[in-house]
Amino acid sequence: MGLFDQPIEQLEQEDATDQKKWPVVFACAVVGFVYSLWFVERTGEAVDTGFWLARVLGSTFGLLLIPGIVALIASAKTRKWHYAFAIVFGVLLLLGLLGKIATGVSKQRQASPQHAISSASPLPAQDSNFAKLKLPLGVSVEVPKNWRLLDGDINATIETAAEAALNLSGVDLPKGKKVNLFRANSMPTTTYAAIAINATDSELNPDELKNASEAEIRELSSMMSEMMQKSLAAQNLKVIEFYGVRREYVGKHPALVTEYKRSGPQGPVIVQMTRLFLGQKEISLNLSYRESEAQLWKPIIQYIRKSLTVT
Repeated sequence: MGLFDQPIEQLEQEDATDQKKWPVVFACAVVGFVYSLWFVERTGEAVDTGFWLARVLGSTFGLLLIPGIVALIASAKTRKWHYAFAIVFGVLLLLGLLGKIATGVSKQRQASPQHAISSASPLPAQDSNFAKLKLPLGVSVEVPKNWRLLDGDINATIETAAEAALNLSGVDLPKGKKVNLFRANSMPTTTYAAIAINATDSELNPDELKNASEAEIRELSSMMSEMMQKSLAAQNLKVIEFYGVRREYVGKHPALVTEYKRSGPQGPVIVQMTRLFLGQKEISLNLSYRESEAQLWKPIIQYIRKSLTVT
């Protein structure tokens, strides 16, 4: 029996039922949309406009917006509400997935500043333009052969220096003393990129760092920001932008990586400090380059950092 063959009483009864259900679904859609706007603004997750809609749809109540509209159209056409609700749950699942993906991608963008030195990639293949520097405690790192060593007794590039200059594995690390292990600057001297490696007593137990929560890492980041500002101010420099502190691992060993942009005599300088915790000692790898020369030095600095290993 077709739609026009149904008794008038039955049609009127179905219309009355539909009229009761429409406002409910519409109200859910409106409330969901308004709540989603508030949700996104409150959490501060809408960091870029390109992902705004997906974030709205990815929030819990925001997912009711599109399914609610679809349900209205479907129920009006078919008068079969179980189809409408099937569509609702299907669209809910799809939008939930898209919203989560969009949120994850955008958070990743937010957590990766333009000038931050990425160091989470696997160890790169050996480059013939780099030489392996052996450090105490089984640590090693690759350094550019054509960079200039900064040592009172040595006036040479890394490539022409004696083998002993690159084998520091036997250097003593006295308790309570900071040991400057290695210094080198880029060539030619009109450019600026630098590497500095130090060893000191550890201020943090490696197990404590491994077990630290993300909230504790964020608190540490805030403390480091204040410390760096005071430290640089004493040198007539200033922190232009503080990128934050994050926890990484070099093999099984935890490390804290701090990145920031500071002022410099010939323009801003990007700095990355990696503190590697090895029992009662820590080894610090400090890398920096002039921001205006990022195209030249950033790939090299990244290579140095990724080559840091512990055997």
